[in-house]
Amino acid sequence: MKNVGKITMAVLFVIGVAILILDRSFAAEVDFTGLTVMEGFSSEIEEYFEEISEVYFIKDTQTNIDSRYDSATIKSDLTYEDYGSVKCWLEADPNDSLMYILYVGSPETIYLYSGNDLFYGMVNVSKIDLSNFNTSKVIDMSDMFSSCQVLTSLNLSNFDTSNVTSMNNMFNGCSSL
Repeated sequence: MKNVGKITMAVLFVIGVAILILDRSFAAEVDFTGLTVMEGFSSEIEEYFEEISEVYFIKDTQTNIDSRYDSATIKSDLTYEDYGSVKCWLEADPNDSLMYILYVGSPETIYLYSGNDLFYGMVNVSKIDLSNFNTSKVIDMSDMFSSCQVLTSLNLSNFDTSNVTSMNNMFNGCSSL
């Protein structure tokens, strides 16, 4: 009887490894060549997640984005080699002096690499505008908006989930939507 348990465990292990390999090989097939890609937020921006009230992804000229970025005190350049220019900055929320508005800007359409935990922890964000954000290559959107408790406005007009294989807990804790 002990051997049956060991065999069962061995079979489950092999199945688990096969699933992991298939999942990684599928992710490797996603081609971002020549695209402007955002992989996630930097630690400089994540430090302020609880003080962010709104999020906007903007497409504008490089000059306009650089001007707004350069004048911001809290900012992060998310530009990765071979993936185009993506800049992130916080501006004071004119309606609440204790809060910030997060802007993510690029002169090109921004393609998201992974949605996993992207906005997780933005407990005070009430509005997220993803209309200038391309999600067509995203595979994982697990916990993407998790814990966004006061989120009431979410623009998903260009949201493409055709390649998504996991949306586990995507809206977990979004009690105001």
